[in-house]
Amino acid sequence: MQRQWTLEARADFTDKEKNEAIDTAVREAAVHIHAVIALLSDGQKPQVVCFSDDFFDGHQEIALHQDKLGDAVAAHGDKMAGGGVSQELLAAATDMQHDKNNG
Repeated sequence: MQRQWTLEARADFTDKEKNEAIDTAVREAAVHIHAVIALLSDGQKPQVVCFSDDFFDGHQEIALHQDKLGDAVAAHGDKMAGGGVSQELLAAATDMQHDKNNG
C-alpha cells in the first residue's frame, strides 16, 4: 500500500540570500529521506521530490543532487576552450604519450 509523507517549510525573509541556505537544508533533508527509503526498499524505487514555491517566482524544483559541473560550466563556460579541454592539457597528454612510446 502506497503512503505519502510531506516535508514542508515556510518562511518569509526580506533578504533573498537566505533562501539559498534554506534550499540547501531542504535538499539535505530530502537526500537523507531518499537514502533511508532506498535502504528499506523491498523492490519499489523510492520517489522523493523537493521544490519551493511563491506567489512571484512560482514553482522552482530543488534537485536532490546539485549539478556542480553544470553550475561550473554555466559560471565559467565563456572561459572554456571548444570541447571543454584546454590546449595546454592536450599538449601535456600528447607529451606523456610521446614519452611513453619512446621510453
